[in-house]
Amino acid sequence: EDDNGAEVRARLDEKLPEWEAFDLVPSERFPETSNDDRPIQSGMPLWRDPFSPRQLLCHGTSVEVFREMLDADRAAGRLDEARKAAYGYLALTLDTLLNYNNRTGRWDNTTGRVRSIFRRRREGPPYYDNVMHAELSDFFYVWLRPSSRNAAGC
Repeated sequence: EDDNGAEVRARLDEKLPEWEAFDLVPSERFPETSNDDRPIQSGMPLWRDPFSPRQLLCHGTSVEVFREMLDADRAAGRLDEARKAAYGYLALTLDTLLNYNNRTGRWDNTTGRVRSIFRRRREGPPYYDNVMHAELSDFFYVWLRPSSRNAAGC
């Protein structure tokens, strides 16, 4: 059997304090005064809680490698305008991965792709289409901030 969940959890437990200290993964709590407190009711009080240990380890590692690459290019004086733009696009791509690589992502047989983390909120009558854009923005902001802060202006 190739289940390495314990190894993944141990690696995450090792990396998480460092990542929190260097702001590589969000430590912010989901707002208590939200229009939709289902994440809190479901035992997910932090913005990073919708991710399994494996997913969180992958996302944290991605941001860590992103920063290492950017710092190396900056130190070597290789940040021309094209490379700066590439880092900006890479930061947005990393943020997009969060939307689909999470515990709430589900396979959609009709489209042949994974549904967005917020897709479940848009389903069902009569008010589930009322997704608060501020909450969507908060989710992506707390995750995009670690990479975009470093990429902005490089």
